[in-house]
Amino acid sequence: PLDPVKTFAKFEPAVFARDKLKCCYCSSNLFPKKEFKKANIVLGDEALPLGKTNATRSGFYLMFVATLDHVLPWSLGGRTDESNLVTCCWSCNYGKANFTVEQLGIGNPLGVGTDLN
Repeated sequence: PLDPVKTFAKFEPAVFARDKLKCCYCSSNLFPKKEFKKANIVLGDEALPLGKTNATRSGFYLMFVATLDHVLPWSLGGRTDESNLVTCCWSCNYGKANFTVEQLGIGNPLGVGTDLN
């Protein structure tokens, strides 16, 4: 059964702190969305565009703004809690999509198995 909780915003501060704002897949240093928005205010949209959707966001935003990823995808029964969430760049998050780390042949950033059994 799917976890009724899918939104993970309340977990961001704790998970970002645990992971030291580094993507758990590619090790990129990341920034919280709020910090990126502050930089946008200072630099302006021409230098640092935010965009309204992921399709219109700048590559810098998508590469360096932190998000969270369900290690075991939510769509496959993964829980939305700190035990299944990791800090992730948008590029790795979209690349991983709804695959498990086992399916992709990459290491589990949590260091534990994610099979459904």
